Amino acid sequence: MPSKEAASVLKIKGFKIDQCAYFQNDSLDSNDDLEVLFEFIEKRNKHTVITANFLTANPNFQKIKESNFRTYHYEFIEKTLKNYPSLENVISHIK
Repeated sequence: MPSKEAASVLKIKGFKIDQCAYFQNDSLDSNDDLEVLFEFIEKRNKHTVITANFLTANPNFQKIKESNFRTYHYEFIEKTLKNYPSLENVISHIK
């Protein structure tokens, strides 16, 4: 979910996003998200274990639309992240 505005639009259109944790919490992590997380971990000065689960591909919405919504198309996460200015360093942060 990219923003509160997007959530509001989906609610208005009748999607029951309140009933699904994925709709409420799923989003692309930004550079800032990861930098704040790592800063917090460093300040704790304790052993930290992270289970980093994420998809390696996302829907290619443009290609799906071009196929008149008849065919699913995907793009690898690196390509998706390059499309957003605040996400360009996410892969390097994860590595």
